Amino acid sequence: MATAQANDRQEAALPQPLQGLFRFGYAAVVFTFLGVLQVLIAIVLILLVLMHSGKDSGLSGAFGVGSGTGPLGGGSMLERNLNRWTIVFAILLFGNTIALLKVG
Repeated sequence: MATAQANDRQEAALPQPLQGLFRFGYAAVVFTFLGVLQVLIAIVLILLVLMHSGKDSGLSGAFGVGSGTGPLGGGSMLERNLNRWTIVFAILLFGNTIALLKVG
């Protein structure tokens, strides 16, 4: 009984358009948000991986990434940044997966 009253007070404190959104609780809303975020991060990560140059220069050859090396033996600046972004999104995907496991 006390929890129902607490939920009513929480819902009454929300603006009118948001009251129905939290009918199932905050955990459901957070879980839905994290699920949508998971899909978006996965799509970006797939695109980043496809842009990497591979053995046959892959899809990145179409965008001018190429496989040239810099003056110190490393890849081009664009390839290094592509590597960094791929690592960042892989870490985000991992962290979001852990958050989804904790919330769900």
